[in-house]
Amino acid sequence: MHEIGNEYRRKEIQRKMEEAAENTKYINPLNVKKLLGPLCPGNYRMFSALIDNDVINFNNGLTHVASWKEGTGTDKSRQIEGQIGFADRIMKAIQHGRFGKNDVGSEKLDIEIHLRVGEKFYSMVRPNEEQQGPFVRLFHEDFGKHEWMICVPLFTLMKGFSIQKNGCMGYAHHVATDKGDFVYAGITQRNWLTRMAEHVSGINKGERKLFYNAWREFMDEDKVLYASELLMINEEFDDIMDWEEIIVDDLMAQGIALNVIPGGFKGIRELHKLGLLAKKDKRNLDAREKAINAFQRSHPRAGIPNILIRELWEDDTFAAKVICSHPDRLSIEQIQEIRRLAMWDIPIEKIFEKVKARNIEQVQRVLAGKTYSRIH
Repeated sequence: MHEIGNEYRRKEIQRKMEEAAENTKYINPLNVKKLLGPLCPGNYRMFSALIDNDVINFNNGLTHVASWKEGTGTDKSRQIEGQIGFADRIMKAIQHGRFGKNDVGSEKLDIEIHLRVGEKFYSMVRPNEEQQGPFVRLFHEDFGKHEWMICVPLFTLMKGFSIQKNGCMGYAHHVATDKGDFVYAGITQRNWLTRMAEHVSGINKGERKLFYNAWREFMDEDKVLYASELLMINEEFDDIMDWEEIIVDDLMAQGIALNVIPGGFKGIRELHKLGLLAKKDKRNLDAREKAINAFQRSHPRAGIPNILIRELWEDDTFAAKVICSHPDRLSIEQIQEIRRLAMWDIPIEKIFEKVKARNIEQVQRVLAGKTYSRIH
């Protein structure tokens, strides 16, 4: 009887959500489909109704919503100043045309929605002092053994906001670890979901790109958060290129960029100089992507963040491979053999002949500890 009751309750909740999806107050299901699509748990219409329910509750002053409970909760100490009525203010701003491109507003809060397979299990509002908001942050807590956060500005999902067919989008993908936060910033003239699907496909296929390598390699770490953020929408081409140039320059200056070349027109100029991109293609992002791929194939270490280089050089195995990679240098096996033979008091001349070193002095420098000291 208990299982029958649970099944009835599940179907009743589903029926109510389907009805609510047809009559949402704030959220436009079509925008949810365009910007979140397959990232939604289950049907995008039902998920739109769930988000709408959260926005209604938070707009009225509630601070958290639990999917396994009938009611919702309010912790007065956590209630954010100006929270009440925030959704109404955003709707009004949209109606007055103040959310045409990338104005995410001045509401200092975010909405977090934590997800498990096929369900939303709790939501909350939290302060946002670092940037304008609010954003909707979807935490997929079953992304392998890690979390994957999908972040979009709330206003882009709301009724009255129009997603322009030919508008450009800007986004960022983060790999946050205990070693630091590494970021890939990108732009697209298509839907960001289309570009994201291409990135995910490249990661799964093992394509050797800096961003893809970092995403894959950190999968084995214990404390990693993956994040994908939609940051710009409905932008003109020149504007989005300027934005990307500024963002990537800043990331590269911090040593955390997963981009291999500068962004925007600055990167285009670099590709021109290298002869990888024709001038006629300076506004063609597909041609730019092919040129970047060609650059990375010929420069496999380009753009590696400084922090990753430091981590790699602390690894003696990596250091040994780099130190011994030049054809005029001794191999790891030669160095180990020189030391082994010396332990048996074999004359240097004989060691030189046996390991086929370049000259006797090369062997002497190894035994004196002047070279290859990190090779064991």
